[in-house]
Amino acid sequence: MELRQISYFVTVVECGSITKAAKQHFVSQPNITVAIQKLEEELGVPLFQRQTRKLVLTAAGRLFYRQIKPWVRELDCIVAGVRQEEQKKGVLKIGMPPMIGQFLFSTIFKTIRDKYPNWEVSVAEEGSLGIRRRLLNNELDLGVVVITNWPELRNYSNRWDIQPLLEGEYKLCLPKAHLLADKQEISFSDLQGESLLLMNIDSYHRKTIVERCQTSGFMPTIVLSSNQVQANIQSVSNNMGLSFLLTVPGKEAAALPNTLVLRSMNPPLQVTIGLLVPLKREKYQVVRSIVQALQAYIHTSKSVRELMK
Repeated sequence: MELRQISYFVTVVECGSITKAAKQHFVSQPNITVAIQKLEEELGVPLFQRQTRKLVLTAAGRLFYRQIKPWVRELDCIVAGVRQEEQKKGVLKIGMPPMIGQFLFSTIFKTIRDKYPNWEVSVAEEGSLGIRRRLLNNELDLGVVVITNWPELRNYSNRWDIQPLLEGEYKLCLPKAHLLADKQEISFSDLQGESLLLMNIDSYHRKTIVERCQTSGFMPTIVLSSNQVQANIQSVSNNMGLSFLLTVPGKEAAALPNTLVLRSMNPPLQVTIGLLVPLKREKYQVVRSIVQALQAYIHTSKSVRELMK
């Protein structure tokens, strides 16, 4: 029997809803459901009636709630005191791809500084795939990654809190004088024979572009692999090749020289940027509170432009 299972049960009872309990604990609904099922298995009795749409406690459920609630309240006070002492200082390790960092780093850093001013932030700049591996190896406290088209993601729901954050799109970056610049949408077959400047091999960006080119019947010509976003842009300006940039509505071309343009692909390379928070890291509660503050800030912002300030 885990403390988390008991905590989820108490919250469901008090909220009267699995959905509300999931939001309060910053996890998905299946996490709550599975935790309660496991708790019932360990107790050997059902805690909720299953034949109605409403959440109704069984007699055993009511008894368990009455007896466990005071213990949970006391434990919460003890844990809060310990955390208050522990959270005075520390090092928070965050994995974030350079392209995503252009949009989110300053906001994440400010959020951390506001909540935990004595903490040091250590940033690992890698691609989304590399950051996922480091999270699996318990090397990071928080990952900010692309979570699109990752079928195995649901298999990690017992290891990570997975929270979508922003929608974006990878667009082709090319000189205005390039023949393809006259098109508003560019197919991947148009890139055959073009020199491409892509992110390193551990990035979702590179993996997806290579796969789309292969689906179109050719292997892309990659002349540079680099996570230096501004260097890639400068290389495009110098006619060394074409590249791809992550865009977010309201902040697409601010950093581009006026000699370059961005064009959507057909089909478009749309992505979801999300947060991965390891559940069993010792800093879970610190990171979760930061993520909650970050999401609240983003969701209450009037536009993405506010996020970029």
